Amino acid sequence: MKKLRLIIISLIIVTLVASSYIPALAADTDNSSFYDDDYVEDEDTDDEDEDDEDDEDDEDDEDDEDTNDEDDEDDGDETSYDDLGIYVFSCAPKEVIFQLEADAFLGNVAEAYVEYQDQRFDCKSKYLVSEDEECEEEDDDPELFDEDVYHEYHRNNQSYEYIIDDDYDDGDGDDFDADENLTFGATYDLNIGDVISIVVVMDNGQSVTEDVEIGETESVLEIADCNVDNTYFMYCSDFDHIDTLTINAAGKTVSYQDSDEEIFDELYCDYEDLFDNIETFASNYCIKANQTVTITIETTTGYTITKTAKARQIKPELKLNDVYAGDAKITGQTKAGSTVTATVNNKKFTAKAGVNGQFAIKVDGFKYNTKIKVDVKTTQDCTNSASLKTKKVTGKITLKNVTKKDKNVIATVTNARKGDTVKLKVGKTTYKQTIKKNAKTLKLTFKIKKQKAKTNITAAYSDRFGTAKGSAWVKVK
Repeated sequence: MKKLRLIIISLIIVTLVASSYIPALAADTDNSSFYDDDYVEDEDTDDEDEDDEDDEDDEDDEDDEDTNDEDDEDDGDETSYDDLGIYVFSCAPKEVIFQLEADAFLGNVAEAYVEYQDQRFDCKSKYLVSEDEECEEEDDDPELFDEDVYHEYHRNNQSYEYIIDDDYDDGDGDDFDADENLTFGATYDLNIGDVISIVVVMDNGQSVTEDVEIGETESVLEIADCNVDNTYFMYCSDFDHIDTLTINAAGKTVSYQDSDEEIFDELYCDYEDLFDNIETFASNYCIKANQTVTITIETTTGYTITKTAKARQIKPELKLNDVYAGDAKITGQTKAGSTVTATVNNKKFTAKAGVNGQFAIKVDGFKYNTKIKVDVKTTQDCTNSASLKTKKVTGKITLKNVTKKDKNVIATVTNARKGDTVKLKVGKTTYKQTIKKNAKTLKLTFKIKKQKAKTNITAAYSDRFGTAKGSAWVKVK
């Protein structure tokens, strides 16, 4: 019985294996007899069905694209610029400069203009970048309003002016795109206190208006130094460039236009190591001390800026030579043409400095240690003064040996001055001589009577004011 069961199970297994093996064998065989005609026709029908499904998918895709295009057009019509606003850089009597604050390009601006009462002034795009300007850091901004290359762009019959360097590198290696500029300017001729309206209309009809009052200038004019010979002054501005510069010195006026070469050749001094918006000037002239100098700048934007200063004096050189007791002149050096005055004991002596600046004041001569004050005044009313005291004149006197047979005593003096005296005392008798001219060395002879041996002879040498210069003595042999 068990054997029968085993035989039946074995037959079932063999049957199952055979049924699964034969179809697989037929699939791997190239013999077409394994496939009937009905099977082939069904396969073709399936291919046609797949092609029809692909065509329907393509049509659906085209319909979707058309729908998306319509949606895009609708989106374009609904484009709006968020946070649309105006930032005013400068509002002057002749020009306003402002920036449109929006996520937009210049091409999105339909028109920009300024209104004042019933007047309209069209705006131009303004953005200036220096050819030489190079940003050291990525966040550096291009330098605004520095004359350079000009481009014209016309859109909707509105002219926009680009002033920009096409080769400008923004720091990221990309050239600056002029179409991204949204800075504008308009010119007119109005007054401080007038209120203008800035209007910007976008391509979608959206607009923004800003009312601005024309204010005072923020530019700075400072006179650094003003003296009788020149004035140094500085002008600092971001937008108000110089149109006319006028200098009035004690009623004499000279004017320079910004285009004049003189403003650069004669006056202009640029401190490049300071700031680009600071201009420094120096004006030369010749006026008197305390006279008025007025600097006036008329800007291209319509401002008039004025500064006034009093010309300070420049102290002239005053050099005095030593004055010795008894000198008949006071000499020195100062500015040519100046008047020099010496005051001694309330008495004044005056002279004029020559073309070389040297002077010599004739005086009576003064004793040792006398105070002398000297004042100088130039042709520009500049003054200076100095004081000194007379110095002692040193000298020496010697006596030649005297014997009991001699009837003369010979004295030799050095550094002799006219008016000096030599007193010779022999015993109880005194002899005196006055020197009549200046001399480095001078011999004086005194006639005396014969003296006894061992008699003392003394000599005193002094200037004309009695100040001792020297002494000597000998004993008769």
